[in-house]
Order: sequence, then structure tokens, then C-alpha cells
Amino acid sequence: MELKKNQMELITGGSITSAWVNAISKAINTIYELGRQTGSALRRIVSGSYCPIN
Repeated sequence: MELKKNQMELITGGSITSAWVNAISKAINTIYELGRQTGSALRRIVSGSYCPIN
């Protein structure tokens, strides 16, 4: 089926793409990892079980 120009202008869609979902997923994963590392560092500092830098 061939569309005319005015019919093509009426086409909508594609608001959520796989690239968009992938970017959001990576952002959430990055925030999660930063929180995990921060929590781990705070736990080691509070409990005193960290290696001092020589």
C-alpha cells in the first residue's frame, strides 16, 4: 500500500523506543550501583573495618 503525503503526516507513534528503554535501564543501574557502593563504604567506616591508605 502506498501512502500519500497528507496520510504520512498523520502517522503517530514510536514514543517509547528500545534505545530510550535501554538508556533508562542503564541510568537506574548506575544509580543503584552508586548507592550500593556508598552504603558499603559507610558501613566499613562506621564499623572500622577498612584498610587505611598508606
